[in-house]
Amino acid sequence: MQQLEGNVLQPLLLGKAVSLHPLTVVLAVAVGGVVAGITGALFAVPLLLAVRSFLSEL
Repeated sequence: MQQLEGNVLQPLLLGKAVSLHPLTVVLAVAVGGVVAGITGALFAVPLLLAVRSFLSEL
């Protein structure tokens, strides 16, 4: 049950909360985890949103 919650429900709910596609959330967390470990996985989605906001202002 925790696998289902962590791998399916979390990206769906977080994606709706931050207006991102769930696959984007999964990829951001995966890349953040590979690049910087637990800390990278934790900050991947907020960093992605900051970059997206910055690029949309340009």
